[in-house]
Amino acid sequence: MFKIASNNCIDYLRKKKGNLVSLDNSNEDSDFSSSGNLQASTLDPEENMIKKQKAKLMQTVVAKLKPRYRKLIELRYFKEYSYEEIAEELELPIGTVKAQLFRARDLLYNTLKNSTEKI
Repeated sequence: MFKIASNNCIDYLRKKKGNLVSLDNSNEDSDFSSSGNLQASTLDPEENMIKKQKAKLMQTVVAKLKPRYRKLIELRYFKEYSYEEIAEELELPIGTVKAQLFRARDLLYNTLKNSTEKI
């Protein structure tokens, strides 16, 4: 069992060879140069601010939609409801929810495409 698990791990690492970087190797002969960048798991302050600005812009654009489309977008993307939950909340058939969400996304797309600010 140990040998099978060990071989599976080795196979996995071979497939991912291009994405691995050893932090223990400090010699100059390695493939990883000291100028290489490692990705952090969190956003830096600039990226965090940009993300907040985009979210605020998106909310202002959504606020300009008709009330029924606005409610659908808010439930689906801001509150992350499923289609079934939205249908139950608004007392609509699932097909109607899907069709109106499609129209709402299309309106958002056209509004953003014609907007001067880009998300």
